[in-house]
Amino acid sequence: MTGGAVGSMIAQLFHLTSAERKTLLVAGAAGGMSATFASPVAAVLLAVELLLFEWKPRSLIPVAMASAVAAVVRRYILGFGPLFPAPAHPLFIGPEGLLGCALIGILAGALSALLTISVYAAEDGFQRLKIHWMWWPAIGGLAIGLGGLIFPQALGVGYDTIGALIRGDVTTKIILGVLLVKWFIWAVSLGSGTSGGVLAPLLMMGGALGGLGAMFLPYEGAGFWQLISMGAILGGTMRSPFTSVVFAFELTHDASVFLPLLVASVVAHAFTLLTLKRSILTEKVARRGYHLSREYAVDPLEILFVREVMRTKVAVLPANAKLAEIWQSWRADHRQEQRLLPVVGTEGELGGSSDSPRNQ
Repeated sequence: MTGGAVGSMIAQLFHLTSAERKTLLVAGAAGGMSATFASPVAAVLLAVELLLFEWKPRSLIPVAMASAVAAVVRRYILGFGPLFPAPAHPLFIGPEGLLGCALIGILAGALSALLTISVYAAEDGFQRLKIHWMWWPAIGGLAIGLGGLIFPQALGVGYDTIGALIRGDVTTKIILGVLLVKWFIWAVSLGSGTSGGVLAPLLMMGGALGGLGAMFLPYEGAGFWQLISMGAILGGTMRSPFTSVVFAFELTHDASVFLPLLVASVVAHAFTLLTLKRSILTEKVARRGYHLSREYAVDPLEILFVREVMRTKVAVLPANAKLAEIWQSWRADHRQEQRLLPVVGTEGELGGSSDSPRNQ
């Protein structure tokens, strides 16, 4: 959010076009994500899958360069290494384990749908309040404080909790507390307009869901199901499955989970596509009256030549011709399918247009 705001301010400062402003905003957001999570490739994928939905060089190159520069600078400030080191997981995951990944994907998809519904239910609830909207963040802050009083681990960005979930070093009490209390305070805070992010809370709740799944799914290593569920919840909630796969890898540097992450993330993505009209991020934009297309569509005007669609043999009406002459000529002409007739002067200059005599 901060990086996107910086990119937008720079674009406004130099009075750039709307397309250039959008590119700089997304480049700033990608740089912020890359610097925060040490995930330069996932940041570029997020920009493509969620914000830009195009592979055009005009946007891809600036976004990729911003993400790369942020990743390089981050190394001098915060050092190397993954943000959340994970225990080694087996490279081979058998059919039973992959079926478990599909089940985690279904559960994550269901949780993604419920999270989205709860956020906008909270927003609708605040809009029905008979008080001025400036009090909404105060009420949201009160809800956050109460949640933190009950379960302090739910407060803040939760990086320590996420790391503990990936290592498998948490109890059932913490898992349930993260899942339920974090869910409540996150939905209320976003619904009230209080500032809040999406990535870190989703990682926390996804990890908690995986912790529950680890209780009955086959053992594939410490923190395995938590990590898979984190990727799945991102793919389902934000509808960006490839971003979630690469993001989970860059957070942990665990290359052995690519296939399980792919299965779980795509299944979660499919679940939310079937159950929700829009994602948690595009719903707010749609509520403000803007239409968003998430298709890699090509503008048909970019792939058609004028000669392929224009009419080359055009019947015209002389400006000084009489109606009887025009009617006689029209009946004898084989080009009667033409419905609009240009009216031209003596030297062929366009004087106007008229409906064909057949339509009069």
